[in-house]
Amino acid sequence: MLRHYVFAGLMGFLLSVAGSRTGSGQQPPGEGLGVPGKWISQHLDSEYDALAWGCRLKHCSHVYYESIQGWKDNPVANDMVTRFTAWFDRDGKRILADWRAGTVQPEDRQYLPLVKTVFWDTTAMTPAERRGLKLGTYFRFNRFPEPASPEDEEYQAVLEKGLAVLHKIYNRRPLTPEDRSDFHEWLLAYYCNYYIGGVDPASLPADSWKTFARNMLGSTQRTGKRFRGLYSPGDEVYNFRIIDSESIWGMPSFDLNGDVTDNCWHLKPERLDDIIATYRAFAEEYYEPADEYPIVKPRDWPSDTRDTERDSTFHNYLARQRKPVILGKWFANRDEANCRMVLFMYLHYRAFGDKLNFLFPEPGYQSLVEKNHLIFTMDDQMRARMILWNSVPYVPFLPEVSIGNVAPLGGKLNRVYLVNQDGAFLCDLDYDGNGQPREGDSWDMLLTEMLGFDANLVNCFRTGFSPDSAPAIVPWGESVSQFGKGLELSSANGHNNKSYNRYSGLYDVIGELISVDADEHTITVLREEFDERDYPNYLTVKRFDLLPVLPHVKLFDRFKAEGNSREARTWVFKVNQGVFTFVNGREVRDESGFRKGDVVSVMTRDGMEYPYVIRAIRFNFAPTIDPVADVSLPVDSEPRTVKLTGIDDNNQVCEQSITVGARSLAPGVVAPPEVRYRAGSSSAELILAPVDGQTGAGEIEVQVKDSGGTYDGGQDTTVITFRVVVGRGQTETGS
Repeated sequence: MLRHYVFAGLMGFLLSVAGSRTGSGQQPPGEGLGVPGKWISQHLDSEYDALAWGCRLKHCSHVYYESIQGWKDNPVANDMVTRFTAWFDRDGKRILADWRAGTVQPEDRQYLPLVKTVFWDTTAMTPAERRGLKLGTYFRFNRFPEPASPEDEEYQAVLEKGLAVLHKIYNRRPLTPEDRSDFHEWLLAYYCNYYIGGVDPASLPADSWKTFARNMLGSTQRTGKRFRGLYSPGDEVYNFRIIDSESIWGMPSFDLNGDVTDNCWHLKPERLDDIIATYRAFAEEYYEPADEYPIVKPRDWPSDTRDTERDSTFHNYLARQRKPVILGKWFANRDEANCRMVLFMYLHYRAFGDKLNFLFPEPGYQSLVEKNHLIFTMDDQMRARMILWNSVPYVPFLPEVSIGNVAPLGGKLNRVYLVNQDGAFLCDLDYDGNGQPREGDSWDMLLTEMLGFDANLVNCFRTGFSPDSAPAIVPWGESVSQFGKGLELSSANGHNNKSYNRYSGLYDVIGELISVDADEHTITVLREEFDERDYPNYLTVKRFDLLPVLPHVKLFDRFKAEGNSREARTWVFKVNQGVFTFVNGREVRDESGFRKGDVVSVMTRDGMEYPYVIRAIRFNFAPTIDPVADVSLPVDSEPRTVKLTGIDDNNQVCEQSITVGARSLAPGVVAPPEVRYRAGSSSAELILAPVDGQTGAGEIEVQVKDSGGTYDGGQDTTVITFRVVVGRGQTETGS
């Protein structure tokens, strides 16, 4: 249990309230990283500390995160906010007016961080309708597009001064007293709200997003909204470090509710040295010095860097896996778009998971962008706690969710990258708003992104992941500008343009399409067999009791309870013109566009007569068979049995039938072989017999064919050959 430090008077009452809520102070399961009464109390040594917490909770917080972590509606937190509000009405407004007039009294100076935070919060974030005007879009804009007031220009000046100091910190330069003052002012202005951006090098160019893209990334303009990054197909990506979070939270010493740092450092000038030291430590670990502002150089680890028990380099990871990798940048966290995209990616995992690797490093925790949490320290346990709490519950399928610094990957906002097994960049997913035909409908943007990625992955498998055939930016699906089926029809089925938002009860059933009924307008899906051991993140969610109400967690619970009988795994879905239907990223008219054997993802929700989206992947990988060693036979010998092994349809989901055939390419030396194969087996027998009285050499050709077809460049046949030598005095060899 954490040690509590209580000072007299104010906190005596507050902690008694917290104690009555949580009993002995232990955190109820699944309630976050800590109940405020438990961990705020560690950092309260004065009444100013309590006011700082009230200010932080009211003016420096992400409402959604506050709610998730148990801060919202908590009596301790609410009391602090109430006390701060009362103080500000009583004294803070007067101090704020004095500050603006330049007449602050000496006894009031300690409260300046609080009143400045309120002022900048008001300037930057209110009224709500001015956010777009002031902050551009969403985050990471460091210049107001159109300053509407002197306060706007003043705010911009504070940001620019602080960013220049941040550049010095990242580049190992000493700071002057003026630098320190400017940096503290920047902290107050920057952390006053929760949607300006991250405290990583993306913040450094102070004048605009365009300067960031052009100067820092060396980018070239592609559209009016987005810029291409440094990488072109075939370029080697930076060799960043990956921390294996599972190895950390698997340690006996790991504590989900371990000590949490003081989240109010920026409101306490005496902690400025600690903040600067944290930034310096981060920069030394992940960035190399650069002299020119605003250039920042991500650290490119040497190719011979050795792994440790807890971390690896990206290139070492690729060398171990020997597969192309889908790399998710800023992907696996609570952001509603990310949540939906993770489940979109679920289909790729099920269809291609034996041929691709999936790595979702979360730069938010490495790059100190988590101003939503205002956490200034990032030791390994803290990083693991954050990835565990913010990512694992939302990722049902990945074999690992690692923490890595992925800022070097072009520095763009694009979330999904494809990297070949040799470390060569192939392409990334174009992330912008051009795919939204209906105003305010983020659904189109997300879906068209993933449709484009569906088509691109099929193309990569068709071309062998050749950089020459990979677009630097994955194009949108064919439904770029509009869907053939309108949102109105989908809404009539009970769905709407916000159905993807924070799941809204939607889950994805993945499996093999086993029949299509055009008369009844239905498809029948044989869902994947469920073994919880194949889903480490599901087990981790259960182990730590993390948000068990999430739809995919409930779905897996259901699969586990129902078992894997064919009856339990068979799902029938109705299809009408309000259901979005796609194959390999291309829209199909209705259920008639699907075929038996498609790998499908059906996005649906309990209680709905019709699903929302049906996406299918139809691409057949050539079946496999192991090579056969050459065979030597004595002349006129008895027929010989050669075992064929490694026979597989090479498809991760669908059940395919296989035929095995063979022929002699030298029938005058070796008679036509006999094949003995039992359906469903991974091996077969080949009966070889030399032609009576003949000697010589020839080849035997073995053909393995599956039932998957050749749609969109797929392959259904594999042919191997081996040599047979028949002669006098030959010793029988081969098996």
